[in-house]
Amino acid sequence: MPRFETITLSLPAHWIAPVLYGDTDNLDDGEAQAFDRWLKDTIEDVGHGKLPLVGGIKDDTYFARYHDAAEYGVLACDCYDVDLLVEVVREEPNDPVQDYVAANKWTTAADIFGMEE
Repeated sequence: MPRFETITLSLPAHWIAPVLYGDTDNLDDGEAQAFDRWLKDTIEDVGHGKLPLVGGIKDDTYFARYHDAAEYGVLACDCYDVDLLVEVVREEPNDPVQDYVAANKWTTAADIFGMEE
């Protein structure tokens, strides 16, 4: 059974339709290219080749200069915090520690060693 981690990204509010539905009609050409580059990088770097699932979107927008689309040329804008569910990829095949963790459904060192976080 696959395990998932949640990562939270600060994304432009005008990217929500493309994130949820893949619909870039409301974006101009430059914004659509920026979104496509972000999506490609996210699939490769975060999703390990798979499209991450949207786990949730926070209800309130906020104005942000520094957000997770800034490196793609998106200027300061209203943003949402978006939770992406990313499948955990095993780093080492047939690793007994990972097998033990998966069998016991433990996900953190604190769970494994009984430590408090």
